[in-house]
Amino acid sequence: MPADSKHAETIILHGGGYRRQQEADRRKIERNRWRRFLELADRWEHADRARRFIATIETSTSTDTVPRGGLSHDEWPTWAKERLTAYDPLEAGIESLWGESIWCYVVGIP
Repeated sequence: MPADSKHAETIILHGGGYRRQQEADRRKIERNRWRRFLELADRWEHADRARRFIATIETSTSTDTVPRGGLSHDEWPTWAKERLTAYDPLEAGIESLWGESIWCYVVGIP
């Protein structure tokens, strides 16, 4: 039997398993995309809620001069805004969401 026909026979014999594996991989990728999408939505909601909280802190007045948690009343909003810049998935622009690397999880992890 020529080498090419033996290779073709191997593909035919194992083709069904290969197709099943491809379909399983595709479903896993879809689940991971949806999972990552929901994670980003949760982060965006948390960032939005934090912004509203910061705005409330900024408009409030405090006569307390004792730092809490190492920060004064006036320093807390600045500190929080710096954290939001890294946390909010939309901070870098909507285009940054569609980068391929953030949608991938290791295939072996459920």
